Amino acid sequence: MPHYVFFCRGCKQEFTLVMHIADLEKGGFKCPHCGSTDVEQKVAPFSAVTSKKS
Repeated sequence: MPHYVFFCRGCKQEFTLVMHIADLEKGGFKCPHCGSTDVEQKVAPFSAVTSKKS
């Protein structure tokens, strides 16, 4: 499942949520630190895990 990084404008904290894409489209996220809904999604680093060794 994808990890999404958010930034809370209320308390200036970053937090990560693990969810399906369908849940991301629903919106309505709350900051786990202060409970604010004034959050924005940030660009998160991406890494892929493969079973093939180089």
